[in-house]
Amino acid sequence: MDLRRGLVVDANLLTSAGLGRRVREQLARYDNSATSYSPDRYFDGAPHYLSQVLKERGLGVEAGIAISRTVSRLAVLVDRQSYSQTTF
Repeated sequence: MDLRRGLVVDANLLTSAGLGRRVREQLARYDNSATSYSPDRYFDGAPHYLSQVLKERGLGVEAGIAISRTVSRLAVLVDRQSYSQTTF
């Protein structure tokens, strides 16, 4: 059995990946040894939040949005139904 490590990519990591290189490089670096997971709702709101931050910093919004889309390809999106009705 081939067990891989898992990493949850939250909204902060997604935003950081759109704003800089380090998080994006780390996700790509460990892509072969760990599976990255992210709740789909983070990807729903991230482009909007990221575009606001980029505008405030005077940076290219389109480039940041394109980068966040690239990061989304590195993560397995977890459907909202998988975690919204969970009871412990």
